[in-house]
Amino acid sequence: MPDFIRNAKKITKNIEEIISKVSKEDTQNAVEVIENAQRVFVFGAGRSGLVAKSFAMRLVHLGKEVYFVGDTITPAISHNDALIVVSGSGETTSVLHVAQAAKSQKAKIIVITSNEKSSISKISNVKIELKTKLEDSDTDNYLIRQLVEKRKKIMPMGTLFELSTMIYFDSIIPILMSEFGISEQYMKGKHTNLE
Repeated sequence: MPDFIRNAKKITKNIEEIISKVSKEDTQNAVEVIENAQRVFVFGAGRSGLVAKSFAMRLVHLGKEVYFVGDTITPAISHNDALIVVSGSGETTSVLHVAQAAKSQKAKIIVITSNEKSSISKISNVKIELKTKLEDSDTDNYLIRQLVEKRKKIMPMGTLFELSTMIYFDSIIPILMSEFGISEQYMKGKHTNLE
């Protein structure tokens, strides 16, 4: 039976390496876009979408007006709004389509990706690159990297990207709290009370 503690240590070490390489300037730009947006729209497919939804929830707790694209109550996006998309490959068809639609409405776009040269990256205002690619890797193909690179053998498919994205999002919440002048007590007041 594999040692889950050893696995957890490997996973957290890899995530720490990835997060430490994220551009502070890009993060500051993302914070400013979120802060200045009238409304924030969030989208991702599959597990990336679940991570995006968890960040959307925290933005609601911060007092932002937030929508997850595809929900029936999602209104039209405008130039005053921001779209945050999560796509490891930066090529996910549904996510690219949403980003293109937002771009056509002149909304600001933030992409969280591991592929800074992707189609979504090219049309985004802010790119947050989570470098899940090993320095000595000989492939730029995201899907191949997710399946074969050595450091991810204990993390199948896009797990490393998804977990890194979750940690990255949670690491900027305290920055947003400070920028908005919001306390945890305020956020608790925004938490659902229908449970």
